[in-house]
Amino acid sequence: MYVFEDFEVGRTGTFGGREVTADALADFAESVGFPAGSPAAIRWFAVALQLRMIVDDLLNKSSSQGAPGLEDVQWHADVAVGDVLEVRYQVLERRQARSRPEIGFVRLQFDTVNRQDAIVLSVRQWMMFGIRTALPAASPDLPTPAPAHYFPPRERGDLVRAEQPWRGWDDPVAGLAADTGSYRFMASDIQAFAQAFDPQPFHVSESAAKRSLFGALCASGLHSVVVCAALADGGPWHEGPKGLKNLRWHRPVFAGERLWYRSVVESVVRSGDCHAIQWVHRKDQGLDSMHRVVLEFEDQVGVRA
Repeated sequence: MYVFEDFEVGRTGTFGGREVTADALADFAESVGFPAGSPAAIRWFAVALQLRMIVDDLLNKSSSQGAPGLEDVQWHADVAVGDVLEVRYQVLERRQARSRPEIGFVRLQFDTVNRQDAIVLSVRQWMMFGIRTALPAASPDLPTPAPAHYFPPRERGDLVRAEQPWRGWDDPVAGLAADTGSYRFMASDIQAFAQAFDPQPFHVSESAAKRSLFGALCASGLHSVVVCAALADGGPWHEGPKGLKNLRWHRPVFAGERLWYRSVVESVVRSGDCHAIQWVHRKDQGLDSMHRVVLEFEDQVGVRA
């Protein structure tokens, strides 16, 4: 089992080999709420496949304690059905936690490449790992490997898309907000998504979750983010997001919780001939029933002036 001490700065590795299939992509897009034919769906599906490869070949063979967020996500090239993807990683830096000495933080760069050796996706993030002397006496419950295919046993009403949330976004100003919809994360859905893309014990096993840092079954961070991205898709965009920055998960999302999602304009920059394109820097957020921000990230969309 890999522990914090094993992640020496400069360490590299390659793993994976997952094919993008039409059926798995279609079910993923429908299940998380992307509009039909959305090009954003396959980009986020690539992120989900990258995570699955990371979990299978790294995190479930380590003392992983989750991740506080994603520092940077960039889509460099289109992903197509039939592509076979693999992941390359490099350890950038590491440090031991001050408040939790039994845990260390490791900063990693993950690049997903296709058969032509072109980088299609890059993710940079911090992850948490237990140190060697703090390992539990017993190994955690490891999930049985399952196909990377997600179609949840969801109930009607779990996903609610707002009607016409983008009023005013054709001429955006700082502070303009759009409430895009909400989603209820039921236990069966949490486990279905995690079994497909993030099969770490604390997302798929209630008993393992109780013994983890989280204390109870909680949704994969990616699950909460792709729903946010799906509900924020379909706006009046000349160009959709090509990446995101500063993703933070401020608290776990536990079974039965509903999140309400919104996008807020941070700033607007006009560019191009006669300022034909307005580049909207926005903050996307998920809030719980107590109006606490559970997750947030920054991205940019282009709107015709």
